[in-house]
Amino acid sequence: GGKARFDSTIGIAPQGLDVTAQTQFRSVDLAQLLHTFHNFRQDFLTHEHLQGILTVDTQLRVQATPQGHIQWDTCQAVAKVALRDGALHNLPLMEQVAQHMSQQSLAHIQLPNFKKTFRIQDGAIHIPTTDMHVGSLHMKLSGTHTLAGHIDYHLDIPLSSLKIVDQYLPAIVPKGILDDMHLSLKLQGTTRKCRVTYNSKALR
Repeated sequence: GGKARFDSTIGIAPQGLDVTAQTQFRSVDLAQLLHTFHNFRQDFLTHEHLQGILTVDTQLRVQATPQGHIQWDTCQAVAKVALRDGALHNLPLMEQVAQHMSQQSLAHIQLPNFKKTFRIQDGAIHIPTTDMHVGSLHMKLSGTHTLAGHIDYHLDIPLSSLKIVDQYLPAIVPKGILDDMHLSLKLQGTTRKCRVTYNSKALR
């Protein structure tokens, strides 16, 4: 279901081709879209991980060689994305994060009220601050993901929503103080091998 539209123009530039494109998707099943396009030739976020009903408007400009080879380092794009009933399932990276948070699992993450603007520039996708929920656990993710597969994410978690804190600290620490304290994690590396570490000031 849903609707899609794609428009593009190709101009002659001094060093090759100047390509501009506009895409629109309206109420498209995200998992089906990813599956149809073979996950856009990547396996980090696939149709097995993402779900929701997608609406998106994208404007893109990129250079290409005279032979038509895309030069992705020149890509500039803006994507206005809305996702209804969005969720993230069984992403190995998030299970790695769970080990640093004393959480049983981060296998099923909800993406509530997802309406964001993503930008591509300088060879990287710039990810705006995104709310993610697992039950009573609230997290905020932001960062960059390069087109070459290098990631630099930052994850912010209120201490009061962590299970281990909820079990052991409220008796000795006033809840109001916990609400103002956060755990900050860095997720850095590549889509093949990522390292999860605490920020230098893990609690702030």
